[in-house]
Formats: sequence, structure tokens, C-alpha cells
Amino acid sequence: MNFVTATWDIIWEALGWFQICTFVDEWEEGVLLRRGKFVRTFKAGITWHWPFIDELHVMNVKPDAMELDEQVLTTQDDYKVAMKVVLMWSIFDIRACTIDVEDAAETLQQIAVGYVHDRVEVTDFDDIRIKSFRSELKRDIQKQARKFGITVSQVKIQDFAETKVFRLIS
Repeated sequence: MNFVTATWDIIWEALGWFQICTFVDEWEEGVLLRRGKFVRTFKAGITWHWPFIDELHVMNVKPDAMELDEQVLTTQDDYKVAMKVVLMWSIFDIRACTIDVEDAAETLQQIAVGYVHDRVEVTDFDDIRIKSFRSELKRDIQKQARKFGITVSQVKIQDFAETKVFRLIS
């Protein structure tokens, strides 16, 4: 039975090399590269391409939530706080997101973590709870993310608390 399954898998993969069309789902978009150069973007439906010459990169463009790692930070008025931030994001420019950046989600996460850190450092403890703090944070993250074809629709502070920090040295 394993021999038959393995043989069928090899045959199916070999036939895939000669595939001339790809079906793209409603929630996906993609980029067509011909010999490594950008040709066009494509949306949901059937996409025709040349085997061995063309390369397709398809990505999910539905909105998604991204939970950033919890950060322990110091506010401008010297409070130690622990906070976790959640972003709602999606891809709006598939070309930029595929060609201009290696990993869109990882890039967005690193941008967001940096801006959270920078914004908390220059804000007082009581001001972090104000809606304008989240608005300014979203604006900063959005400005940088748009360069890579990503839009950030919401920034929410999931957890926020004053904490004590202890460093253990072994």
C-alpha cells in the first residue's frame, strides 16, 4: 500500500511541474514573476502561466490579528509597566508585500514592537490609558507598514499593568 501511495505522490508532483493554470481563492492575491522579474499581480479566479518559466507567489489578504510579545517598559515618569498589544492588519498591496519585504508578518511585528517601546518611553503612566495614545501609536506603525503594502486597522492594548522589575544574575 505504501508503494502505491508513494508512486502516486511522485506522479502527481511530476504532473504539477507541467501545470499551466492555478486557482486562486477569494481571500488570496498573488504576484506572477517571469524568470525572476515582476510581470503582474492577480486576484481570485484562474491564473494562467507558463510551466518552468513563471513563478507564482500567493498570499492570504484577509484581515488578521497579531499579538505582540509582552513588553516590560519604563514610562517617562519612571513607572515600570508590562503591556501586551494586539494589532489588526491586512495586506493592501500584494506587490510591495511580496517583493519589497522578506516576511510581512515578521516585519510588521518588529516595527510594532519598536514603536510601542519608543512611544511608552516618552509618555507618562496615566497618559497611556488615553485613546490618543493608541491613535498616535497606530499612526506611527501604519506610516512605516504602508511602505511594505500592509495596513493596520486597529491597535489595542490587551494587558497593561504597573510592575516591579527584578534582574536575576546567575
